[in-house]
Amino acid sequence: MLEKQRCLSNIIETRGLSKTFNGRIVLDNIDLNIPRGSIFALIGPNGAGKTTLIRILLGLYKPTTGTFSIYTHNNDDNYNIRKDIGFMLHSPGLYPVLSSYENLALYARIYKIDNERERIEHLLELVGLTEYRDEKVHILSKGMRQKLVLARAILHDPELLILDEPTVGLEVETKIWFREFISNFVMNGDKTVLISSHELSELEKICTDVAILRKGKVAGVYNKFDLNETSLEDLYLKSGERD
Repeated sequence: MLEKQRCLSNIIETRGLSKTFNGRIVLDNIDLNIPRGSIFALIGPNGAGKTTLIRILLGLYKPTTGTFSIYTHNNDDNYNIRKDIGFMLHSPGLYPVLSSYENLALYARIYKIDNERERIEHLLELVGLTEYRDEKVHILSKGMRQKLVLARAILHDPELLILDEPTVGLEVETKIWFREFISNFVMNGDKTVLISSHELSELEKICTDVAILRKGKVAGVYNKFDLNETSLEDLYLKSGERD
């Protein structure tokens, strides 16, 4: 269930959040505080529960036990949870036979965006796809498609952006572009990013906070001051030594 916001300094809070599938515990008593204005990284091995946690926060799964709160929401209306959050999941969800512009226009109408044309043109320029505005999505490279998904995620100017493995399989130049974009997104306004990724070296350059999940549990939570003392890779490896 979704509870009322409890702390204005945190955009997300979870309390005792657990999820079980067919008797198998995927998330086990997760307590997290995600500060406003942070780039908060979720890291952990495959099967640690990162994607399940993200899907619960987006209202796609219901927790088995526990609660969570996301800024202005005060009920478990899945539509209202998702409409005020920008997100990128593993499946891009683009329409391959539509153009880049048409894909964004479709979602602009769903979100009831004012000045639809101006907003779409601005975002296409922002992600470097202006010259591909009329190209069908199926002919775009993977990196271009990911940039288009990112443009769609921020179409409605959300305060919170949730990214699940946004750079997996992308070339180095595009990964660097994403890293810089995420940093600027947070720096240029009152924005927060929650990102799940295995790209530890990339995350270390931009994240302000990190939570390590292992076997469905929180194995450690660290902030940028901790990261100044040691590398994210070392923190990750040390968390595994306690298993």
